[in-house]
Amino acid sequence: MQFREEAKEQYMLLTETNAAEGQKLQVLIGKQIEGEGFRDFVLQAKTVPNEEDIVAVEKQIEESGGILIVVAELNAKPIVEKWGFDHIVFLPTVHEAEEAIMMHELERQFKEELGE
Repeated sequence: MQFREEAKEQYMLLTETNAAEGQKLQVLIGKQIEGEGFRDFVLQAKTVPNEEDIVAVEKQIEESGGILIVVAELNAKPIVEKWGFDHIVFLPTVHEAEEAIMMHELERQFKEELGE
């Protein structure tokens, strides 16, 4: 898959530009976590990444304390939910994904204040 990267205030928007082989999602997200300090990602995709890539990405997201929200066609929802990862979820629109990221950030701050 090939992606366009767009830094937002609280997250990185990754928009699929081509389903052909290209950037590995795991490498791209790792670069953003390590280099740019992003923890939260919205993946706007036409196709759903393969499960092998998602397993590696989920570990990166979990370790960073972040979240990956997959925004895709509704037929992708059962695939994303089947993966069963706590840090990777499906939402139908980028707007809903932005709201979910804000809630995730608030929850993370609240837990930090409580010392969890």
